[in-house]
Formats: sequence, C-alpha cells, structure tokens
Amino acid sequence: MDVAVVGRPDETWGEIVTAFITTGRDSDASRTFDALEELCQAQLAPYKRPAVMSVLPALPLNPVGKIDKLELRSIAIETQLSRGLG
Repeated sequence: MDVAVVGRPDETWGEIVTAFITTGRDSDASRTFDALEELCQAQLAPYKRPAVMSVLPALPLNPVGKIDKLELRSIAIETQLSRGLG
C-alpha cells in the first residue's frame, strides 16, 4: 500500500487534509481505510488526520519518479467539485 497526502482548498479551513492510497491486488479498500484511520487516531492530532481518503490504482509520478503532488491536488479539487463539495 502506498499513501500520499495533500491539502485540498476549503473555504472554511483554508485546506483540508486529503489522503490518496493505493491498495494491493488482494487488499480490501474498506479494511485499508479502517487500518489507516486507526493508525492516524493513534499517531496524529485530530486536525492532522485526513478528512477525505480516496483510492487510486496508482499514484501519479513526475518524470524523476517522485509522487506528483500537484497532480494529486488537481485530482482532489476535481473530485471535490464533481461531488458537489465545493
């Protein structure tokens, strides 16, 4: 499982923590969300926990092979608008 976290713009808070995860072939997304939520509750202050979690088949990479956080932020904004959350 891979996880990347970005800030998604929000009118009230400025930004909302958004996590993108990839699950393995045999992994159940709901179990993955539960495990990540449990880990975050044990390790992070409430304001640092992801407010939104989404599953992607793969994390976008830039030409150097690092996670493309600008692309993830764009995906977060598009998802927010398509769900009517903005």
